[in-house]
Amino acid sequence: YMPNGSTSEAIVDTVRYGCSYTIKSCTFSYPEYGFVEWNTSADGRSVTYFPAESILVMKNIILYAQWSDCVENGYVWIDLGLSVKWATCNVGATTPEEYGNYYAWGETTPKYYYNWSTYKYGYELNMTKYCNDASCGKDGFTDAKTVLDPEDDAAAVNWGGAWRMPTDAEWTELRTNCIWTWTDDYNGTGEAGQIVTSRTNGNHIFLPLSGWIMENELSYGNCTGTYWSSSLDMHYADYAWNEFFSHPYNMNMDSNLRCCGRSVRPVCK
Repeated sequence: YMPNGSTSEAIVDTVRYGCSYTIKSCTFSYPEYGFVEWNTSADGRSVTYFPAESILVMKNIILYAQWSDCVENGYVWIDLGLSVKWATCNVGATTPEEYGNYYAWGETTPKYYYNWSTYKYGYELNMTKYCNDASCGKDGFTDAKTVLDPEDDAAAVNWGGAWRMPTDAEWTELRTNCIWTWTDDYNGTGEAGQIVTSRTNGNHIFLPLSGWIMENELSYGNCTGTYWSSSLDMHYADYAWNEFFSHPYNMNMDSNLRCCGRSVRPVCK
């Protein structure tokens, strides 16, 4: 593994001929740049490999780190020609195909158990923050907040800089202004999901089928993709909007319980 611009030391792995090998994550440091992928040539024009990809080793291979200066606070973004830049991976992930961490809406740390008993801001019909309807608030509480504050935004807290969770309008913009292409095996990783490609510049991001967590069980992992927005459902204050997709032709905004654990894909300006 060659740092290719970074001042880090090269890393050598010994693998028996003809054996399977899993590509490593990048541990090199390169200030003001973010790691994108590995390539068999320094200029990135040969064979591409991604961390966690499994290969059969039949010869010596030199992998050069590929870097991008499209970085916000250490995390790489992709310009899809939209109103915001989209991150290449989920919060808690290091590669596009990883699910990352799961968060309840308005919470910024993952946890073992997701339901109303562990939720930070009340429980069903007894909300204590983000409530525009007295019938959903504790003792009639309302605060007219309909978008997460930065301190309750999992992307803003965990990634810092200008990162934040996308609004429901920004998810809708991504869905309606990009081409969504289903894949059962993204870049040889074995992960299924949607490749989301810009209609204007051809750049893309990948959204894996991360499912969601209710109580302590992952539901529909590798079957559905569900990603939080930062937007409250203004009709039901104990619900919030999330992007949902389950097969190549089913993509929409869905409203669901705030206490569920879902993935977060950050955006920045």
